[in-house]
Amino acid sequence: MKGHQHLKYEELIMLTTQGVHEKVFEIIRNKKIQKQAAILDLGAGTGSFDKRLIDNGFKEITAVDIVANNYKYKNKFVKFLCLDLNANFSAKINKKFDLIIATDVIEHLASPHNFIKECKNLLKKEGTLIINTPNLHNLQSRINFLIWGYPSYFIVKPQKAGIHHHSEEWKEEFSHISPVFDNILMCLLNENNLELEKRMPCSSYTKHFKFYTKKSYFYFLIISLLRVLLVPMMMFNRKLLKGTEVIYVIQNKENSRCAE
Repeated sequence: MKGHQHLKYEELIMLTTQGVHEKVFEIIRNKKIQKQAAILDLGAGTGSFDKRLIDNGFKEITAVDIVANNYKYKNKFVKFLCLDLNANFSAKINKKFDLIIATDVIEHLASPHNFIKECKNLLKKEGTLIINTPNLHNLQSRINFLIWGYPSYFIVKPQKAGIHHHSEEWKEEFSHISPVFDNILMCLLNENNLELEKRMPCSSYTKHFKFYTKKSYFYFLIISLLRVLLVPMMMFNRKLLKGTEVIYVIQNKENSRCAE
C-alpha cells in the first residue's frame, strides 16, 4: 500500500502497517525464541524483517516471496525462495521450522484455509506461527459494514473510486481479497490441530475513510455520530474494538490454553 513507502528498517522498506514488525519482534523476544531456531518468513517482501532478525542474532532464516526482485536483503544466514503462497508451497520447502512468520499475507491469498494447512505442515511439534491481518472487528470496520455492507480494508467495486481494475494502482491499493474474521480463523486453527496462544490488536487508529466524492464528507459525519452512539451496544469481541491490525500467536500443540 502507498503508506508503506514511508516505513523503513534502516534502508529496507517495510511492507506493513506501522508498528506491526516491531510488535511481532517483541513477541519473538518475549517468547525467548532461541537464536539457533529455524525461522520461515512467508511474504518476506524486501527482507526488512529478516534483517531485523539477523541484526538481533538469529542465524537460520528461510525467506519466501512471490516476487524475487522485491527481495533486497543479502546475507549468508538467509535462504530466499521464490514461491507462490496460493499453491501447496510446503512440499517445495520440505523442512520443519521452530517459528513461521507471515505478516500482511493471509488477506492477499485466495485460500486462507490452504495457507493455514500449509503452515501446519511446516511447523515442528512445538513450533510457533505468528500472523497478522486487518482487524475487521474494530469500531471503524463495524460501522463501515453497517453503512456500506463490507468491512474496512476491503472494497467491492474499486472502479467506482475512479481506479481501473487492471492498473498497478488497483493492485497496490485493493489487493486484499480474503477477509479473515476472528471466528473463521479459530475454525481454521481447530481444523488443523493448532491452538491460539494470544491475539493482540496492533497499530493505532488511522483514517480509513477515502474522500472520493463530496458525499464522502456526509458519510464521515454519520460515522462520527455512530461511533458515539454504537460503542455501548458493541458487547461482543470488545478486545478487538481498537487496532487497525490484529496479531495472532499460534502454537502447534495439542494441550495449550486458548486465549479469550
